[in-house]
Amino acid sequence: MFFEKAFSINVTNTNEVPTNVVLSSTSIVENAGVNGIVGSLSTADPDVGNTFTYSLEVGAGDADNSQFNISGSVLRATSNFDFETKSSYTVRIRATDQGGLYSEASFDISVIDANDPPMATSDSFWVSQDQSEALHVLDNDLTFGNETDKRSVEVIRFPFYGIATPIDNGSIRYTPINGFRGDDFFTYRFKDTAGQFSDEAIVSIRVNTAPVAKADFFIARAGKTIAIDVLGNDIDPDGTINPEMVSVVTLPSYADVVVQVTGKILFTSRTGFLGDTHFQYIVSDNEGRYSEPTDISVIVVLAIYQNPSNKFDVDNDGSISPLDVLLIINLLNAKGASISVDGLPGPPDYVDVNGDNHVDPLDVLETINFINSRNSGRGEGEDDVDYTFSMIGIHGASGQYISGSRESSALIATTLYPCSHKASFRKLLEVFGVSQYTVVRGRTTSIKQRTANTVNECAQNESCEGQSLASAGLDGSGSLLPSLRLLR
Repeated sequence: MFFEKAFSINVTNTNEVPTNVVLSSTSIVENAGVNGIVGSLSTADPDVGNTFTYSLEVGAGDADNSQFNISGSVLRATSNFDFETKSSYTVRIRATDQGGLYSEASFDISVIDANDPPMATSDSFWVSQDQSEALHVLDNDLTFGNETDKRSVEVIRFPFYGIATPIDNGSIRYTPINGFRGDDFFTYRFKDTAGQFSDEAIVSIRVNTAPVAKADFFIARAGKTIAIDVLGNDIDPDGTINPEMVSVVTLPSYADVVVQVTGKILFTSRTGFLGDTHFQYIVSDNEGRYSEPTDISVIVVLAIYQNPSNKFDVDNDGSISPLDVLLIINLLNAKGASISVDGLPGPPDYVDVNGDNHVDPLDVLETINFINSRNSGRGEGEDDVDYTFSMIGIHGASGQYISGSRESSALIATTLYPCSHKASFRKLLEVFGVSQYTVVRGRTTSIKQRTANTVNECAQNESCEGQSLASAGLDGSGSLLPSLRLLR
């Protein structure tokens, strides 16, 4: 016996966890822009018909979550990605179904390198007034993956006060209007070899001629600081030089330099150094344009007022004569028997013959001894040598002067003021060993000679001076050549 009965079994559908999160694309082309699309999100789930929401979640692989956003089921870039800056990112995404169950997955997002357009960068140039200059506008511009097409440079917005013309080498020649001085500008763009244009860049121009720094030479005493006035011979053709903008660009060897706000440069040689050194500096004008660098040469010596070429050549004319002696004598007569070289003008004159940084009779004596030793080899019959001073422009007692001219082996040109320096004039005669002198005045066809005077008479009267020439019965009219003849 048996019993049968039919049953109806109902299967209840329960929500199950999603099994996978899928991203349709894991790459993005660079420069896609803000909210550039990476790909679409979908979810694998046993429950047919489920709907999902997507979010960026914290967890493994979330390093670059901040660089992305999700709109619906689309993953987007928050910023404009650049391959050269960063080529890959990682994100972690959660897919949540309508029942609150979720699944998470991490994705590596790659940035695809694209042909970036070239980038033009704005420039600033100085151009000299009334001069045409080629401006190298491409020097700071960039291309990405392609070369620059230099022939493609074109001016977009033309200047107001000049002409801008592209050149085949990629430069732009700017020519200001004649006489213009001031500011101007234009814009340009260019292509790369793939044919992509850059954006426009601005070229700012200031028309102003650069200052000119000129080379200088100075003598410095070893271990002493001197203030070098480098601006003394520098010029600015269309403005003024700013002394506060002097700048040393190449330092000297064996010396230290400090630029002052006055434009002067303090130079101090280092201990033990003697010889030549040099440095370079630049100057700026009142508009901020700098000169080209120029050289300052400095010779470091133990005694500034001792001629480094020949210590006996006081006036640095290339020869040694009693006039070199006279320069020292005149200085001592004016300043005193022994004076320091500090504060003296020049050099030249190189009045410190013995190099002790003082001027005194020893400097006179050394020079006299040198001249005497040089002349001591004269043969018989050479004692009577004439030394002639040609006298120019007799204007009265206080203005008389004698200008020397070489005759035989004697004097080189200089200036002597006999009315102001009687003692010096007499000393000059003694240096030569002159026992008597004769004042003469002559034309080109004749010479009149006065009575000879002795050296002692020179000390007692003024017949050796120019003023006595004017009152000695000599005719002052006509084209005369007065002179003073010294007889050994």
